[in-house]
Amino acid sequence: MTKKGYSYVRKSFTFDGIRYEVSAPTEEEAIAKKLEKIRQLEAGLLDSGSTVRQWAETWYDTYVAHRRIEDKSKKTYRNYLDNVILPAIGSYRLNKVTPVRLQQLLNTREGKSASDAAKLRMTIKGLFAQAAAARLIPFDPSAGLTLPDVTAGKHRRLTDSERAALIRVASYPAFDGNPNLSGAWLMTMLRCGLRPNETAALKKRCVDLPGRTLRVEAALESGGGRVKGPKTAAGVRTVPIPEDLVPWLERQLALSRSEYVFVQKDRRTPLTETSMRCRWNTVKKYMDLELGATFERVKLPGARRRSLVILRSALAEDLDLYDLRHTYCTDLEIAGVPINVAKVLMGHRDIATTANIYTHSADATTAAARELINAAAAAGTVPAPGTAAGTAKQDTQKTR
Repeated sequence: MTKKGYSYVRKSFTFDGIRYEVSAPTEEEAIAKKLEKIRQLEAGLLDSGSTVRQWAETWYDTYVAHRRIEDKSKKTYRNYLDNVILPAIGSYRLNKVTPVRLQQLLNTREGKSASDAAKLRMTIKGLFAQAAAARLIPFDPSAGLTLPDVTAGKHRRLTDSERAALIRVASYPAFDGNPNLSGAWLMTMLRCGLRPNETAALKKRCVDLPGRTLRVEAALESGGGRVKGPKTAAGVRTVPIPEDLVPWLERQLALSRSEYVFVQKDRRTPLTETSMRCRWNTVKKYMDLELGATFERVKLPGARRRSLVILRSALAEDLDLYDLRHTYCTDLEIAGVPINVAKVLMGHRDIATTANIYTHSADATTAAARELINAAAAAGTVPAPGTAAGTAKQDTQKTR
């Protein structure tokens, strides 16, 4: 686990039959932290009169650092401790923290994402529930915490104009003199529904162009950088390659000099979360221009060429890279793909997740359904009201 370029040094020890672990950026700091923890334990500082900060360090080193969870999750706990909880109540005595004070702390996330508020609540509840279980406090003040009014943060489908702009930008030969390596990457998410981190882990052997299928077997770990299997078995799946995507993938497979399909400028290094974020920011800028944004080119200090600066944006603020996948799911519904099949193609574990996207589909879904119904009536598959067959069927239903 690294932070700001430093590798953490861990030191563990046992006190009264309980194993503790401390970590710090350097060997000296780790040793000092270990000795300080032992001193606190020997002095009996960790009791109901201990500060929240003292207990938080013991809680993290004892109950979080040793859990079999990803480093990303451990970083999440550490982040909310260091940047939210301890600055606000770190100096409080553990036995003086009230439910009201914790709710006030959680309420500071009002207006932020639901995920952010939920993670903060998770950290607070873990901290104080364990303190109550260890009998350092008589009750758990976090038991009744409720989330404040937060932003749902739902993804959406691309509008028709956004989709057209995206495809035009994907077709650009270059961005400001640099070859455009984003085209096939964007189109694969749009036409096969892959998650961004799944595209980063996609290998050439998983692309079967003659068979027109693409196999999803792995994903880049969010926040960790490792390529690993998906979180659930449902994430492993085979999806069809639409005919319009074939030329894109043919060019991309020829371009990459790596076992991975999508690569960075050297054509060998696979994508990272940082490189994908940079790519998406560039794509959004040019989509903005396609949609009518006003701009100017500015010569920045030290730069060799003028940079394009957006003056008035025409692009929706909520547009997200993940919306390409959401659009794919909506396309499946419009095409009449059954929801149980869409669940498999999307890699969803729960069909309710797929259904949530299907029920937020575009007006085009209704139009597509209308066309199918009209086509069936024209073919005689479904008798239309007013026809002989339709009237006879209605009369039969009335006599039942």
